[in-house]
Formats: sequence, C-alpha cells, structure tokens
Amino acid sequence: MNYLIKHPLWEQAAIHELLKNPIMESHVQYCDKRALNSYVTPYEKDYEEGDFIAHFVGMGREKDRKNLIGLMKQYAIGVPYECVDSGGRPLKMPESRNLQS
Repeated sequence: MNYLIKHPLWEQAAIHELLKNPIMESHVQYCDKRALNSYVTPYEKDYEEGDFIAHFVGMGREKDRKNLIGLMKQYAIGVPYECVDSGGRPLKMPESRNLQS
C-alpha cells in the first residue's frame, strides 16, 4: 500500500483500501459520524451541544485564522463570535443540521 502515501488524503485512502478486505471489515463497527467527529466551518456545521468533538474543518489557511480562533473560543468557553468573509463582512452562521457521511 505504499502507493497511497502520495494520495492527498492518504490516511483515508488507506482505510478505504483496508476495508475492501472482508476480514478487516468484520472488525469494524460503524456509527453515526457525529458520535466521533462533528464539524464546524464558517458556512455550515453539524455540531450540536453535547457532541464529543467539534472539528474545525478546512480552516488551516492563514486567511481563515481569525474565524478559526473565534470559533474555537466560542465552542470551548462560550465567547460569542461572528464569522467574517475575506472582506470582513459578517457571515450568517447556519443552524446545526445532522449531516450523515
């Protein structure tokens, strides 16, 4: 499986490859995505109060830093934050919705 190292999502591609094997898949228990990995972005979210984790998806670029820090403070300690677009204009944060993946 060394060929997967060059895949842009190599760890996910490797898991998909392993799960093609029925023996490996027989040791896997599937659950609702939110049970382990609810996500939050400035544009959408499926996180709800009480979920195990809030995953701040795709916010690693420098231009996203202000929103990332603001959202982390909001979810961690309750500091209110309103996301902004690249021009500094407020973005309306969507209501949580249960998205299946």
